[in-house]
Amino acid sequence: MGGGRKICALMDQCFKIACPEQESVIQQPKGASSVRAPSRKAEGAWAGGAIALLSIYLPSFLLVAGALPLLDAMREQTGLRSAILGVNAAVAGILAAALYDPVWKAAIGGPADLVLALAAFGALVLWKLPSWAAVLLCASGGLALRALGV
Repeated sequence: MGGGRKICALMDQCFKIACPEQESVIQQPKGASSVRAPSRKAEGAWAGGAIALLSIYLPSFLLVAGALPLLDAMREQTGLRSAILGVNAAVAGILAAALYDPVWKAAIGGPADLVLALAAFGALVLWKLPSWAAVLLCASGGLALRALGV
């Protein structure tokens, strides 16, 4: 029994999930090109992707478009202004936490990495370097640190 059939049997036993029919896989002779015509399942992939993209982003766009006319009126009310400031502070805290945990922990392994990150930050903020130049600076700096064994 091949690996795929073992997995299908295991999925059927444990999770009661039916696997696709093995007959639908077309075996190619040796030396044949691996380029195939798109399957019927792939034909609607772009439409499905567009629907998913709209489903994710359209509600927020509609919410912003609907709330913009009311934003000036909401800023004049003291209670709502305090709530908006609280939401802004919460969002800033979430973004700072997201920067620290996956990004900082993975990227900054020692003092040399910290110096490189601060140099990139200075290049962006103080010298107004374009972001692509800062990326090249960090890449070349990282390669230099690796070559030096730091």
